[in-house]
Amino acid sequence: MQRKPVVMLNGRDFTADANEAKPNILKDMAPDITSLMRTPRVVLKRLDLTAYGAEAKRASKQDGTPDDESFLRMPRLALKRLDLTAYGAEAKRTSQQDGTPDDESLQRTPVVLLERLDLSAYSAKQDAAPGSDGVGHYCKSCKQHLNELNTVQLPGDLVNEKELLARPEFLAVGGEQPVCRMTGFCIFDKHQHAVPLDSKMIEKCHHVFVVGRAKPVGDNSMDTEGVMCLAGPLHSWWLTGFGKGEQPLIGLSSDHADYYLGEESPSYTSLIRPLRRKMCITKVVVEAVANNPSCSYEELVSIVQGASVWGEGGFTEEELRHEARFVLSQVCSYDSARDHRDEETVLSAPCLQSLVNLRRMAIIHMNQSEDLHGYRKPKDSLATSTPVVHRVLSRAFQDQMASSSSVKTVKQDDRMATCNSCLAWKQVGVEVPEKSCGRVGNATTFQRHLSCGAYVFAKRSPHCCPRVGQVISLFERKGRKMAHLQWFCYSSETVLEDVADPYEIFMDNSCGDVALNDIYGRCPASQKLFFEEWFEEGGNPDLSVGTKKGYYFSKLYRSDTGRFEDVPTTLREDGTSRYVCYTCCHNVKREPKNECCLKDEILTDKNGNVSYYSMRWNMKRYCVGDCVFLSPGTFDFDLPPKDQPQQDARDNSKKRVRPFQIGCIDSIVAYKNAHRVFLRVRKFYRPEDTDLCKILSYESDLNLLYYSEEVASVDIKAIQGKAPVVFKESPQSTPAGMWCIGDTFVFSQMYCAEKRTLCAVPAEAREIGSKLEKRQKRGGSERRLRTLEAFAGCGGISCGLEAVGVSDTLWAVESLEVAARAFSLNFPKATVFVQDCNSFLKEVLEGQETNAKGQRFPKKGEVDFLCGGPPCQGYSLLNRHRGNWNSRLKNSLVSTLLSLCDYYRPRFFLMENVKSFISEEKGLVMQLTLQSLLRLGYQCCFGVLQAGSYGLPQDRKRFVILAAAPGELLPRFPEPKTSFPSNNFVTVKGKKFGPTTTWCTSAPLRTITLRDAISDLASLEPSDSASSFSEPMSCYQRMLKGNSRGPIRDHVPKLLTPLMQARVDHIPKVPRANWRSLPNIKLLLRNGKYTRKLVYHSFGRGISGVCPCAAGKACRRQAMLQHRTLIPWRLVHSDQRQNARHHADIEQAYSRPHWDDWKSTLVTVVSAEKKADIHPSQNRVLTPRECARLQGFPDAFALFGSTLDRYKQVGNAVPPPLAAAIGQKILESIT
Repeated sequence: MQRKPVVMLNGRDFTADANEAKPNILKDMAPDITSLMRTPRVVLKRLDLTAYGAEAKRASKQDGTPDDESFLRMPRLALKRLDLTAYGAEAKRTSQQDGTPDDESLQRTPVVLLERLDLSAYSAKQDAAPGSDGVGHYCKSCKQHLNELNTVQLPGDLVNEKELLARPEFLAVGGEQPVCRMTGFCIFDKHQHAVPLDSKMIEKCHHVFVVGRAKPVGDNSMDTEGVMCLAGPLHSWWLTGFGKGEQPLIGLSSDHADYYLGEESPSYTSLIRPLRRKMCITKVVVEAVANNPSCSYEELVSIVQGASVWGEGGFTEEELRHEARFVLSQVCSYDSARDHRDEETVLSAPCLQSLVNLRRMAIIHMNQSEDLHGYRKPKDSLATSTPVVHRVLSRAFQDQMASSSSVKTVKQDDRMATCNSCLAWKQVGVEVPEKSCGRVGNATTFQRHLSCGAYVFAKRSPHCCPRVGQVISLFERKGRKMAHLQWFCYSSETVLEDVADPYEIFMDNSCGDVALNDIYGRCPASQKLFFEEWFEEGGNPDLSVGTKKGYYFSKLYRSDTGRFEDVPTTLREDGTSRYVCYTCCHNVKREPKNECCLKDEILTDKNGNVSYYSMRWNMKRYCVGDCVFLSPGTFDFDLPPKDQPQQDARDNSKKRVRPFQIGCIDSIVAYKNAHRVFLRVRKFYRPEDTDLCKILSYESDLNLLYYSEEVASVDIKAIQGKAPVVFKESPQSTPAGMWCIGDTFVFSQMYCAEKRTLCAVPAEAREIGSKLEKRQKRGGSERRLRTLEAFAGCGGISCGLEAVGVSDTLWAVESLEVAARAFSLNFPKATVFVQDCNSFLKEVLEGQETNAKGQRFPKKGEVDFLCGGPPCQGYSLLNRHRGNWNSRLKNSLVSTLLSLCDYYRPRFFLMENVKSFISEEKGLVMQLTLQSLLRLGYQCCFGVLQAGSYGLPQDRKRFVILAAAPGELLPRFPEPKTSFPSNNFVTVKGKKFGPTTTWCTSAPLRTITLRDAISDLASLEPSDSASSFSEPMSCYQRMLKGNSRGPIRDHVPKLLTPLMQARVDHIPKVPRANWRSLPNIKLLLRNGKYTRKLVYHSFGRGISGVCPCAAGKACRRQAMLQHRTLIPWRLVHSDQRQNARHHADIEQAYSRPHWDDWKSTLVTVVSAEKKADIHPSQNRVLTPRECARLQGFPDAFALFGSTLDRYKQVGNAVPPPLAAAIGQKILESIT
């Protein structure tokens, strides 16, 4: 009926329709509201709505008037049938003092109802101008009562916005809009009336201004007061800082700059504080629901009541309900950025649904386009991408990526097969010839149909579909015609799975002999070649993919590690037409791993034991006189057992790993009776293995050894590889190249275990490593790679790469000005583009040669190495808001980095991110990243590297993708240097890929500890003498100190709240003490307030606690919550509930680490409450310089901005030791 024209409707009799509607109406024959809204106007005229009016009265208020929400849902005709006299009286009772309804009520009242109301008083109030004798004395502009107005007095030394931004410290960099920080501010209208920011005046295009003291956003010093400035008119305001550990901030935007608001003027506090409290409640609610989607309303109220944010606290349930619309608007905005429409929304959480029901809000169906003026940060630019990258990545980030031309996707058919290879060839549409005969050829026509080098479909196993193989040779075995095939795998069988191009196949590291009867026929396949012009084709669409019915290949796939390498040539080097099988030549099976090949027999003793000079073991040759790494514990030292530091039974994460033992091969013996091969090796002592001074191992170089004449017999299975050991008369106290330590071990003395002394090395032992030293002197390197670092931050990657001599950082892109300035301080010859990477790429793709600041963009062919780590907050498990728009946008910046790679086509590419990048979108993002690189023609590999294994005193796992241009040697991931517990296996969608390194259980060097990193830094205790100078004591400190002997910078800790500082003061200075050691006392805080004693209640059966849930009863968090206690009530409550999910967080809260431990993952926000960020022996948190030490930054590395900015720069950075280890492998591949 609703789809028919009105003319036809008017020409029909609707008696039957009215009768049909009656069975679906209420008991009193009144149709329900939903039916009325769907019923045509013509039908409504035929219905009797008298009963509906009676029903509305029963569901209305006490005076018989329906509520406002009912009016909004009623059809106009239904309203005309109602008696609204009582409603007019009700409106007067709920109106203002003069009897007129307020503006908001009038806006919600239907037109029919307005016709029944007496609005004469309201009209008189609207006509009253300021100072007139009207009914109400209100300002026409700001709608505030004249008796309550606060007039802003502007100071005489005021500068306007343009004058402010013309000053050097406020100059915009890189064409971006300036960002300032404003304190002592006041917001007012054109009449100089102070107005609340959320009064909707900005949204209604009224002229609103702000006055206050402005500073550059990176200047948080107390020395400068700022410039008194008048800014405006303002066109928008926004909120930010709802992420974990972030401080909620208010931002303003004018036509010329953005302003972050700090502390307001005292006269403006009453107008801004309600908004601040709403922000704080919103932050608490969003964090609580994101952390626990099943949170109940009672739990939410308890969390809100116990929260303290931004100095605000004492929130009540009534305040939460009152600000529900504000809070729920934020949640709706949060849900609008979810990954898929079928995902469960945050608004569907039980606590928020209860809040909606309590407030009777009809916002369950708020769509994405609903206006949320004033509650949104200015929208970021969409991720820019090149056509090739857009074609691949749009599957995951379609909403966050700008459209690209020439984008065409390959449509995949429905998959009905049962295995990946079947799925692969069925979707491509390649016709596989049926095997209609049992013979392809005879002896005379053996090569008529098949020839070497041809690609064929063949049966690889009895129960599988045809596989692709290349014919390497044709032969006959026992009268049976055979072909030797080099196998290929389909793209769906790789780590890419279904995101790969179905037309692409990969050479497999396997081969086999196949009978000609099992060959189906030829396969349309060809090799994709890359020529010199490839480097100049960046940014253009790849039109050669998927244009014909056939396969193409360009890479070899190693299924054990997921590496994609260039396809090796299968032609013989002599230029003949004969082919050679790559797998047969390079298959590791030709030399079994556990089989030893002995060579160069020397002598046989009387027992039949044979001594040899050399052997091959695990693809390596070992000779007498070589030094080898041996598994920890292979032999014992002639020393009494040493006291090991006790391990806390609660701390299972700090499992110590001993480094490799080192020995020099004295002889290789094959025992006749045992049928096994043993080595007789001379032991090398490390400083920590000796019985000398305990501090010796701490102060000595990590690569220092002591020769000994002790000999041990070891099994060859204990060999872990060759050890580069060199004798030096006077070894340097610090290695020549930073982070090259561990590449070569040195010794200059011999340790005598019997006498417990050091003595001279025998003459014959001084020849150890002489050949190795000569080879190192002959080694050379090419010129450094010209490097562009995107998302540069303060420059962690460049710091490590330049330290090993592989790169020369000439360009960097960073959007945050404070981080960009830090980068410029450390790399002065680099051109730093202070702009968003999207805008940088967009300007480059548009053909611009310089940016707005006049900085020249790099050209094609100038960039040899591209590296970067896209913002990791969207992928990090430490970030609770991973699904919101901002995180989605940051995730999509992966496409920006890949597009930069597509445009510049560098020789090498490096991308670093958090470990959880693997599982983002269930592995889809990682797969699409690899597929994009392969589509561009790059070789690539991926892995998870533990930074603690590369000389860092920190547990920090990072995901790394390495790529090399066609024709280059794809580097391997670096072997661990320091012993650290790690798991190098990578699991993608349930499939485990083997370790990317050979060493998985130990490493050549000992673990780096907190004592190695920060023990030399000056004490900041009030009782200690303050000194900014320190002398390095450990090898790690000497490396970071370098030649710098000046004062230590950035050694000032973050200021804690009075209660938190009191808790830190009472944590005992003993290893691994935490909040459990806090006394339950009443204490005076520095702000003059007292703490309270934590009260434990008895719940019977000898059970006491802070909540009934300790005895297994229902949790009463809201009623039992205790504030301002020295022992945190939250931690005691969580500990009693035995929540395994938060067990690690509970143990690390207010914990004091041991000097001989390492740090947990360093984040951007240092906190004593959630992470072990307390100093081991001082009552404070770690300083930015101590955090930089834990990240591996040299002391000469400069940071910039406020203390919080410096913490953030360090926490976001890539550890330089990890970058240096990767750089060494890249250096090996180009030399």
